[in-house]
Amino acid sequence: MLVKTEHQKENERKIKLGEWGEEAAINALITEGFENVENLNRKKKNSRFADVYAQKDGHPFIFSVKTRNKYRKGTDKLNEGYNLLYAGKDVIAKEVEQAHKAKAYWIAVQVDKTTYSVYMGSLDELTTNDIRLRKCMDGTLGRCLIQDQPHGMDYNKFGNR
Repeated sequence: MLVKTEHQKENERKIKLGEWGEEAAINALITEGFENVENLNRKKKNSRFADVYAQKDGHPFIFSVKTRNKYRKGTDKLNEGYNLLYAGKDVIAKEVEQAHKAKAYWIAVQVDKTTYSVYMGSLDELTTNDIRLRKCMDGTLGRCLIQDQPHGMDYNKFGNR
């Protein structure tokens, strides 16, 4: 019997949380009136930036979805920065927009013990390579699609505590 290391278990937890977050993001987009919503990771895992494709009012959008636990591991401190881009955001945004013929956006899914929130915004709004969640929460970055809704999942499988 193969015994998993703590690192392997943590990696599996993050993958499952990310997959759950992509589905939560897709559901939020559908609720917001987006159409032709497609999880691009079903075609190709971990493509650069592009997780979800959707259209609204005839306009195409490509989304990078970042799902994180609301608080840092073992603390009550907000997990404030969701790293979005490892290189210059402008270069990656142009590449993605050209490849998909769509406008590049981000979605941040914030998960707590019993609730989750979903925020969305344009790459043009970002001044750094990460999504600042405190700004999302206070309404100065992006917009809130879902706020503090019960998620109904077993947080013990997804939590970082």
